[in-house]
Amino acid sequence: MRRWGLRIAVACATASACEREVHAEVHVERAEGADACPDAAAFAKRMREAGDLPDLGTRSIEVRFERSDAGLRSSVRMPDGSRRSFTDDGPSCDGLADATALAVRLALDLAPAPAPASAPRVAAASAPEADDAPAPPPPRARRASSAEVSASGALVFGLASPTAAGVRAGGALVFGDERWSLGITGLALPPRTQSVGDGTVRVSVLGGGLEGCRREPVGRSVMLALCGRVEAMRLAGRAEGFARSEERARPLFAGTLLGRARARVAGPLAVFVEAGAVVPFVRERFAIDQVGVVYDPPVVAGATGIGALVDFE
Repeated sequence: MRRWGLRIAVACATASACEREVHAEVHVERAEGADACPDAAAFAKRMREAGDLPDLGTRSIEVRFERSDAGLRSSVRMPDGSRRSFTDDGPSCDGLADATALAVRLALDLAPAPAPASAPRVAAASAPEADDAPAPPPPRARRASSAEVSASGALVFGLASPTAAGVRAGGALVFGDERWSLGITGLALPPRTQSVGDGTVRVSVLGGGLEGCRREPVGRSVMLALCGRVEAMRLAGRAEGFARSEERARPLFAGTLLGRARARVAGPLAVFVEAGAVVPFVRERFAIDQVGVVYDPPVVAGATGIGALVDFE
C-alpha cells in the first residue's frame, strides 16, 4: 500500500486575495489493485484542470483508491470529518478519478460544476464518519436462492470403453450468495460398438447422481467452480458373433472431481466448459470366453463437456 501527501499551492484570483499564502493539503492513498488510479501529483493536476483555485484556507483531505467486488472504489474524508465514497465498474480509473477530484473541489467550496462526462457510470454516496478508520467496502448484494438447469455434450475416456460420447443434463439450487450449489445430474453414453476378432462388443452407460459445487465469481460475467459428483450408473455390454453371444448389465458407482468455467451470454443464458477425473469404485473388466480380456479400464477415467445453462432467479 502506497500513500502520498501533497500540499497544493493555491493561486489568488485578485491582488487583494494574495495578502497571505494559502495551501490545501491532500493525502492520496492507493491500495493494492488500484495502481491504475492517480497518485497525489496526478490527482492534484486533475483538480487544477477543472479551473483556477480561489482562496481556500488551510484544509486537509484524505483520498483513498481501492478495488472492491463492484470494481474500483474511492473514498474521500472531508475536512469536517464526513466521508464520500464512489464506485465505478468501468475498465479504467479515469471516470472514478474525475468524480473524486470534483468532490474534493466542491468540499473546498470551489465553483460548482456538473459531473464530468467521462464518468457516466460513477455512483456516489455520503455519510458522516465519527473516526478516521477507512470506510468498509460496500456489502455484496445478496439475492434469493435461484435454480439452474443445464444440458451438455459429454466425452468420457476410459469409463466403459477407451472413448465414449454422450449427453449430460442436470439441475441445481444456487444459494443466496451464489457461492454454493447443490443439484442432480444424469449421464447417458449410447451403445458404442467395438470390433473384436470375428465379433463385436457393444457397451453403454446410463445413470446419474448428486453434484455439489463451490463457486467463485471472476468479474461480472464469468464464474469458476470446483465440483464433486457421486453417481450410480448401469453398465451394459452385449457380445455378438462369438461362440456364445450374450448381454450382461452391472451397477457402476463412481466419484468425480471436476472444474467448470461459466460465462454469461445474455440475460439468464450462459455457456460452460468442464473437465474432471472420474474414479470408479469398482473396475469392471470386459472378457469373452476363448478371447480373453477385451477392455481393462484405468484406475482413473477422464470426462469433459461443453454446454449451456439457464438461471431462473
